[in-house]
Amino acid sequence: MSGVHFVINNMVGFTTDPRAARSSYHCTNVAKVNDAPIIHVNADDVDAVLFASTLAADFRQRFRKDVVVDLVCYRREGHSEAEDASLTQPLSHRRMQSHPPVAEQYTQTLIDAGLLSQEEAEEEVNQIYEEFDAEHRYSQLQGPCPQMWRVKEPTTRPVNITGLPVSWLRAIGEAAYRIPEGLRAHATVRKLFQSRRAQLQQGRIDWPTAELLVFGSLLLRFDPDREAIRTGLLHDDDNQYVVHPPCHVRLSGQDVERGTFNQRHCIIHDQGTAIPHSILSDLGLGEQSEAIVCNSSLSELAILGFEYGYSLEEGAGLALTMWEAQFGDFANSAQPIIDNFVASGEQKWGNCSNLVMLLPHGLEGQGPEHSSARPERFLQLVDEDPNVLWPAETSELEEQTKIQAREAVANTLEATATGDAQAVERSVRRLAVLQESFEYHRNIMVAYITTPANLFHVLRRQVHRTFAKPLVLMSAKYLLHHRPCRSPLAHLASGTRFQRVIQEGGSGDNMTTEAPEVSCKRLIFCSGKVFYELHHARCVRGLAGVVALQRLEQVAPFPAMSVAVVAAQHPGAEMVWVQEEPINMGPWSYVAPRFATALRELSPDRQERPLRCIARPAAASAATPLFKVHRQEVRKLLDQALSFDT
Repeated sequence: MSGVHFVINNMVGFTTDPRAARSSYHCTNVAKVNDAPIIHVNADDVDAVLFASTLAADFRQRFRKDVVVDLVCYRREGHSEAEDASLTQPLSHRRMQSHPPVAEQYTQTLIDAGLLSQEEAEEEVNQIYEEFDAEHRYSQLQGPCPQMWRVKEPTTRPVNITGLPVSWLRAIGEAAYRIPEGLRAHATVRKLFQSRRAQLQQGRIDWPTAELLVFGSLLLRFDPDREAIRTGLLHDDDNQYVVHPPCHVRLSGQDVERGTFNQRHCIIHDQGTAIPHSILSDLGLGEQSEAIVCNSSLSELAILGFEYGYSLEEGAGLALTMWEAQFGDFANSAQPIIDNFVASGEQKWGNCSNLVMLLPHGLEGQGPEHSSARPERFLQLVDEDPNVLWPAETSELEEQTKIQAREAVANTLEATATGDAQAVERSVRRLAVLQESFEYHRNIMVAYITTPANLFHVLRRQVHRTFAKPLVLMSAKYLLHHRPCRSPLAHLASGTRFQRVIQEGGSGDNMTTEAPEVSCKRLIFCSGKVFYELHHARCVRGLAGVVALQRLEQVAPFPAMSVAVVAAQHPGAEMVWVQEEPINMGPWSYVAPRFATALRELSPDRQERPLRCIARPAAASAATPLFKVHRQEVRKLLDQALSFDT
């Protein structure tokens, strides 16, 4: 990709003199990094500017390389028309005030050459200003731009449920993990692919396999009628499906082809020729779209900005656009894009994006700069009032919404108490539908997933829902290869969906534990990999009947109804939030007030049992640089979470 780059070089940066603004003589010296030709031209000379521009365009078209045109000009006024530039550049400002503008200079040149008369010049200027005035008067007659231009529900989005038939999932995985004949793949890759094909046959898959099934299932055309004929395995409830056209999948970032943690291997290399091969390029399962998994430079600002723009072009339709940071911490280099576009682009300009930011997160003893994706920063950007469940345009509508939510929570509790599985499923679906309608009004989603199945559903949901929202995903590192972090294929099957909260013993629980006792002493809520540490420590200490572990998979928008249901099911238990991050970081500051609001509005019987937090002590650094200290902190955290005062 190349182009013609114009630099409007007014010689001053706000009030900063050029000598202080850079170390090089020309501001365009940065283009030498690309070996791009640089044409410096006097912007007062219109003919020279035209010649330079034409030359640059011809060069780009012939050689397909970047070229830069440096328009050396000046700033007549200050940084804006209201600025007084004489305060900081008195000599140059005085000179500019007496210097004739470009239009006057070129007009005089044409008059001197006999190409234009004074009268013709004045008439042309008057005509231009008349057009300006007419357009200005017309603009005054126009009212505010109506909200209708904010298209939140693009008709091109293939709205669908996220679960798929197991036979279809196995076919996708088998096709992708089959190494073509003649391709000399690395022995490690062969062993890894064999392991993942075995997982598919055994019916219990890891995190990277779930991700691959997302990519493959979106790439392919899915027609329920055709699949019913082909496999005969679609269930009665599969009439919920609509025809799913092929969907473009794009993932970029440093090391994404192999995966920073040696987990993905979407691109494998022939060990004899080094020729790369994409395992998603041709699955051989019918019509499919294009998958682009490509490494990028370690320039988070530039790459995330590009992917956000790409998602605006493609994300409203048939595309899943993802950017993965090498480590979640590295997203801080892209903060301007996150603040100014990802989090606020819809509210400012109506730009609806389904961009996914994959940010590897988790305190694993790797030091301060490779541990935290700073979830607290993203949660702070969510436009959700902590004291109001679901604000509405009128108080009457807000009250109606509360009534609906309370009824849904009550129905779920009643169904759970009766043990009627079908009634529970219906009520849970109702909760999901209500929650989805509330999320429509929020700006971004923040999730901290703990199961491969939930990863599968949350990524497919980015395409298969009625609206587009950016998703910030605190993705896995340690869990990528952690054997307990696997999901049954049944959790990805037809009729399954994304679980905002995973209840122990519930439909999304991958640990095959029984539902906790109603009389348990402590109800722990947590997000992310700390769940597995808590689960293991609880088993070692024999506290399965005493401590219940509930996973908050979607942190924002806050799943208030699901949380209220879980809290109400254990009326006598102490409620605790456990996180591995320091108490001044992580989800706690976001979760705490919203948890209180959820209990106040939806489970008033639990208001007197507030949520308390167990976390690392407040710190300036996200994590300790010493592995020994890290292990000590983990043991202390688990002791606090699972110990009881005598």
